[in-house]
Amino acid sequence: IGRKVDTMGKVEPLGREDAMARPSRGIVLNGELLRRSRVLRGWTRADLAHAAAISTRTVEHAEGGNPVYPSTAAMIAK
Repeated sequence: IGRKVDTMGKVEPLGREDAMARPSRGIVLNGELLRRSRVLRGWTRADLAHAAAISTRTVEHAEGGNPVYPSTAAMIAK
């Protein structure tokens, strides 16, 4: 996954926890607002995914508060 260097200059491989702790470059949408807006339109996650040209899994991630790519956020916003 990568390497990290401690204060003594010792190089160690990054573990899963280190990789997960790194900040994401994605955008975190307000998942609850996204879900409510989708439901008010009477859309399923599949409907939103189809309209935004993204996967249903991506809709699930966005609604769950996980970061998405800026381009994905723009497609959902349309």
